[in-house]
Amino acid sequence: MTAKLRKYTGGRSLICLALCLVFPPRLSAGPPSDMPQPCLTGIVSTVISGDRLVLDGKTVQLLDIKAPEYHEPDTAYTTWPHGAQSRAALADITNGKTVTALCHEKALLPDGTPVVSLFTEDDTGNTVHIQQFLIKSGHAFVWPSSRNQVQLAVLYRLEEEARLQKKGLWASEHYHPRQVPDDFLQAGRFMLVHGTVQSSQTVKATHYLNFGADWRKDFTAELPRRIWQDIPDGESFTGKNIEVRGWVDLRGGPRILVRNPYQIRLLNQPANIEAKPD
Repeated sequence: MTAKLRKYTGGRSLICLALCLVFPPRLSAGPPSDMPQPCLTGIVSTVISGDRLVLDGKTVQLLDIKAPEYHEPDTAYTTWPHGAQSRAALADITNGKTVTALCHEKALLPDGTPVVSLFTEDDTGNTVHIQQFLIKSGHAFVWPSSRNQVQLAVLYRLEEEARLQKKGLWASEHYHPRQVPDDFLQAGRFMLVHGTVQSSQTVKATHYLNFGADWRKDFTAELPRRIWQDIPDGESFTGKNIEVRGWVDLRGGPRILVRNPYQIRLLNQPANIEAKPD
C-alpha cells in the first residue's frame, strides 16, 4: 500500500474506536494478521457514487458494501434505481468532515483502488462507521469483500432491519430478493436470490449448489473449491433455505459465481418474509 497517513491532531481517539469497531478485542494473543491500518485522512473532495469517493486526492472503495450504481448523465451507462439517493447519502455524511480510512494491505481492486473502512464523527463527537450508516439507512447492500465474520454479521443484521422497514432502496421492488424457482432472474444484474438447495456436487475443482432438478435451466451457485472449503457446514446445505447474492449470468441456466464464502448464508425463516405491523 503506497498511501501514507497524513499527520493530524485530535484523531487518535477516532482511530482507536475505528479499529475496535472493525476488529473487536480478542482473547487470543497478538493482532490478526490482516489488521487494517490508518492509511488516509482528510476532507472528502468528491463523492463518485454511494460506495466510492475521493479522499485526500485518492479514490477509495468502501469495504463490504455495494451501493446502487451512479453514473453521470453524459456517460454510456445507466444509473440504477436509488443510485442518486445513495450517492447523496454518502455526500451528506462526509460533507465538510474529517474522514479516516483504514486500509488492508491486500485489499485492492484490479485497478489498484484501495478497498477501505471509513469513519468520521457526527456533530456530537461520536464515531460513525460509514459502511454501517449506509446499510442501516437503506442506501447500500452488504457485499462481502473481506472475511471479517464479526463485522459482516453486524452489516447483515443492519441490512435485514432496513429491508423489513423498507428503508431507502428497499422501498423499491427492483431490489427485493428473488425466490427460485418462481421468480425470473435477469442476467447482468446484481441480485439477492433465495431458495432451497436441491442437490450439491463437486466436479473437478468446482462445487455446485443446484436449486432445481435440471442445472441446464435452473438456478445454480458455482463455487471454486477454495471458496467451498471455507464455508462451515456447507455439506449440510441440501434441503436448506439459503441466500446467494451476486451478479447473475447464464451458464445453461442462471448462475451466480461465488467469490467470497460470505455471499452465501442460511436463512432462518422463509425467504419471503415481510415486515410485521407494530
